[in-house]
Amino acid sequence: MLVIIATHPIQYQVPIWKELAKRLDVKFEVWYLTSHGIRPTVDIQFGKKIKWDIDLLDGYTYKFSDSHCPIQLTDFWSAKLPNDFKTRLKSDEISHIFLTGWNVRAFIEVVFIAWRNQKKIWLRAESNDLKKSPFIKKLVKSLLLKIFFLNVDKFLTIGKANKRLYENFGIKSENLYSAPYCIENNRFELQANLNNANRQSLRNFWNINKDSICILFVGKFIAKKNPLDIIKAIKILNENNPSKEFHILFVGSGELEFELKKNTNIIFDYEQTGELNQKKLLPRASFAGFLNQSKVSEAYSASDLLVLPSDADETWGLVVNEAMASGLPCVVSDACGSSEDLIEIIDPLLRYPCGDIYSLANSIKHACKHPPSKKQLKKIIDNYDFIHTVDAIEKLWQLSK
Repeated sequence: MLVIIATHPIQYQVPIWKELAKRLDVKFEVWYLTSHGIRPTVDIQFGKKIKWDIDLLDGYTYKFSDSHCPIQLTDFWSAKLPNDFKTRLKSDEISHIFLTGWNVRAFIEVVFIAWRNQKKIWLRAESNDLKKSPFIKKLVKSLLLKIFFLNVDKFLTIGKANKRLYENFGIKSENLYSAPYCIENNRFELQANLNNANRQSLRNFWNINKDSICILFVGKFIAKKNPLDIIKAIKILNENNPSKEFHILFVGSGELEFELKKNTNIIFDYEQTGELNQKKLLPRASFAGFLNQSKVSEAYSASDLLVLPSDADETWGLVVNEAMASGLPCVVSDACGSSEDLIEIIDPLLRYPCGDIYSLANSIKHACKHPPSKKQLKKIIDNYDFIHTVDAIEKLWQLSK
């Protein structure tokens, strides 16, 4: 039997498990280390209680530990391997283990148990070769990862930078299998088709003028995502293009929310109950707050362009997948893992050096003048659908028999 070990039910992974359950040849279970997101729990970076409004547990076999199951995932040490999981992993019932990363303590414990009990490990993780670290930190991390990788049998690669990381550690090509980082493309495409008919109504709700160019940011308002860079870039565009009106739609929440609001002319605020204190000379912005999975598609349909200005701590950026599946063009920093696979291939000018505000402004300007068509976006994003990862897992399972 194959055991898939994940930190918690994740909206991007669950479609993979559901489809895999339909492949009758693959016998598997998903073991969750925490119940984060199943019931309302505080997401520290969002700064709010979060519970996804789509079913994350139906359609496949899963298990939460009877002995240790925290309700919150906070850091590396917060998800240890429970004793009941340890006991079952050692049994002859389980032959293969699928890990979804190495970012929590339990994943390291699993590797040790697998080595002691001759289990095969498959790995599909987000990390890549884009982040620059201090020499000593990089040396220590490289040594630890080398030891970790020595115990992995097969590697499922999510994109080019992820594949390069493994190649840099000497992983042979015959042990690398493509399993593109993905979302449920069809769901976002269908929602977009429904929402597009109400595009102006959606814009009216957030007080976005009909002729405004709406720049969308979706995510946590935290330092690594650089949401303030969008405001700086729009200031440049406003100075150089006074005839065009740019409007930023911020979807999410987090520690930088006050700073974002201080630097914008707030046209809509989900928290505002009284009259808005507008600042006419600053970029226009609407703050929609956190939008759950069933509602975030409305933001994609209301906007003209998604911008993801994150640094290298953003190992991929699945909001880019969501936007493209919804037919929305994107501008993405070169520090994001997705920019090389999804953006540069469409138009290199939509990918800019992270932190370079003038380049970001130029990329936004270029995207407005020469937006890729929905047909172009679909041609690329169809290669990053969850079904391709299911195919890779099924192929590995057949080869293992």
